[in-house]
Amino acid sequence: MKKIWGTLDPFFEPGPILGRKVANGNFLKFLLLHDYFDEYHFFLPSPNIKDYVQNFLEENFPLSIVKKVKLFLKTQLHHQIKTNSYFCFHLSDCINYPQYLSSFRNFWQKDFPITSITHSLNYNNFIYIYLSHLTSSWSPQDVIISTSYSGKKVLKNFYRHLQQHLGIKPELSPPKIKVIPLGVEEKFFTYKENKLNIRQKLGLPLTSTLLLYLGRLSHSSKMDIIPLLRALKQAQDKLKEKIPLVLAGQVNFEEKVLETYQKIANFLNLDIYIFTNISEEEKINLLNAADIFLSLVDNYQETFGLSILEAKASSLCVLASDFDGYKELIKNEEDGFLISTYAPENNLFLQSYSHLLSDNQNDLLLSQNVGFDYKNFMDTLLLVIKNKELRRTIGNKAQKNAQKYLWSKIILKYIKLWEELNEQKVINKEVHPLSFSTFKLFDHYPTTTLKSEQILRLSSFGHKVLAQEDTPSLYLFLEDFISLEQVNFLLQNLSKPKSLHHLIQILKSQFALHQEEGSFLIFWCLKQGLIEKIY
Repeated sequence: MKKIWGTLDPFFEPGPILGRKVANGNFLKFLLLHDYFDEYHFFLPSPNIKDYVQNFLEENFPLSIVKKVKLFLKTQLHHQIKTNSYFCFHLSDCINYPQYLSSFRNFWQKDFPITSITHSLNYNNFIYIYLSHLTSSWSPQDVIISTSYSGKKVLKNFYRHLQQHLGIKPELSPPKIKVIPLGVEEKFFTYKENKLNIRQKLGLPLTSTLLLYLGRLSHSSKMDIIPLLRALKQAQDKLKEKIPLVLAGQVNFEEKVLETYQKIANFLNLDIYIFTNISEEEKINLLNAADIFLSLVDNYQETFGLSILEAKASSLCVLASDFDGYKELIKNEEDGFLISTYAPENNLFLQSYSHLLSDNQNDLLLSQNVGFDYKNFMDTLLLVIKNKELRRTIGNKAQKNAQKYLWSKIILKYIKLWEELNEQKVINKEVHPLSFSTFKLFDHYPTTTLKSEQILRLSSFGHKVLAQEDTPSLYLFLEDFISLEQVNFLLQNLSKPKSLHHLIQILKSQFALHQEEGSFLIFWCLKQGLIEKIY
């Protein structure tokens, strides 16, 4: 039997470089290159996205892999679910719709595992999604994959909060949560170019100990740079020599933070070098030009820390905040240094605002109450600036420890998990509680609702269609739900009036349609005037 991997997401996305996009793209790249599955089925939301993914695959992968990828529109999902046996479905974010895919799977009485991964977990509207994760439609083979134990604990805290405050029944429970980290590419380990040549090419100081921050340059969604500049000034005064700092990454120019950073740096007599919206090549060059990597992240939207892995793979001495998933990527004083952080126990004032403001505004307010220990940072920074041999030892150990995060190894963890989940083969018939019937909830809208014993007959329009004197019109979106072949078969079987129930059974027998599919087809024919009720 063929092993088929399925998804509802493109994974490869155009637009600005974001950690989520990089992680998803690299995951799929190494999954395809590992070549474990016989086919890869993508069910995508639009023809434009379908074309983008097709072009991306053809430009970046060998033909042997491209041939294994089958691209469908999401509206074709029910056709493929009925005709194929899927090894697993994997979604690019647990915030999307794994819970509703479980309900869809259950409707068709299939038993494939559904997995999805975590990215940012903190946005206010996510709590409604976490509520939807509490459902009886999960099966034992369904798993949310958290990239860190910190992220796993956040999810458990959310589920516990909802269960306690809403009095949710025990049978409405979340899926299992497993931890598999993100990976790092081989190129960060192997790129070697003379440090002085890179610095000269980039216009950076040739002999100073160079610090690097690499990530989004955003005070509202990543890290507040200003406290770093203030702490760097104090360290520079103690050292009595300049400590140049490179700030590099994606920037939203509307936030106008760069002017603020430069103004403060000038006032504090700091040398900073800013590189915005950098390419992958520029990122690797900057990592190889630097001596020390800094990331004092203070934002709750962080769950992992991909830039930490890239810096470790590049043999850099890393100073990172003891925060979120960062603390899982660094063994303090062994392959890097964790800088102590603090935050309040609670703040009901900020909590009262949480659903009234945008995510960026909330993130900014919260992060303004999260800080790092200045003394801990300055003491550690001065220690590694003064001790080149210590930096080298820490950097070498960091690169060695980062080897276990190679994507080629991480993908094996996914495959092992899917193999284990696939063996469980449990069919669950439960429907998601938030998957409601519009026809039932709005049953007072129409004059009447038709029962299964309703008798139907061919209309004059239906007779013309059978005689090929006319043809029904079909909207583009409906082509995956209405088959004109099935319509013609239905009309041919109405030479004598029949009940709605009888017609559903005929369609089920001829085309293996689910009775609800058959009902949809019949009501469409009724709406279009191809058949009519007998009163």
